[in-house]
Amino acid sequence: MAAGGAGRDKGAVVAGAGGDTEGRSFQLAKISLVVNGLLREPKKIKASMRWRLRTILINAKSNRPFLHLIQGMMVRKVSLVLGTMALMAGMVHAEPANRWWAGFGQGTFEYGYNDGSLGSGIYIWCSEVETNMLVTINNAEPRLTSKVRFIVDGDKENAVDMYVDGSGKIATNFRVNADNFTFLWKALRAGKKSVSYSFSDKEGSERFKEFPLKGSANALPSEACVPTFYK
Repeated sequence: MAAGGAGRDKGAVVAGAGGDTEGRSFQLAKISLVVNGLLREPKKIKASMRWRLRTILINAKSNRPFLHLIQGMMVRKVSLVLGTMALMAGMVHAEPANRWWAGFGQGTFEYGYNDGSLGSGIYIWCSEVETNMLVTINNAEPRLTSKVRFIVDGDKENAVDMYVDGSGKIATNFRVNADNFTFLWKALRAGKKSVSYSFSDKEGSERFKEFPLKGSANALPSEACVPTFYK
């Protein structure tokens, strides 16, 4: 059984805090992904872009100019978004749907699985300063400071509980989440059939989703990303 409980042993580490170059580049890459999604479907942000936007908002809390830029992108006309995109170099495309994938850009490794326009997915990102996860089910996110339970190949005895922080991400900056992240990573690579995950959303409804594990061992490296707690 994976470890339980949510005692915090270390403070949160926020990418881009203090205006470091790597953090700003990371944010710009994420913004470009959002713009790319808006251009393809301006009236409805794709689920995969919504994960990216959530990541930006988390990482931009200590950087007001970025936060205002993102909010403006969401409420202004697509013509303004076009102009914003023209200022951004190195456009990055959205991750593929319905298969495990891996990517790298701006010093950040990314991994995950999503079902495209249906709005469900698992998203992992790892940089030199932090390792985090985001999960959605039908465009819904877990309730803040709640629990997400992962079960691989139906093995409930070895269910992995991960805890959502106050900003909506599954951070690995304390021991329980750090150790359970590594346990889950190994299980995802070793699993033969599927991974399911469940949580209570912000309205209190229980959500459940299951993804196949075919290809997970190819997308996820044999060595797990180092959790933030151990960096």
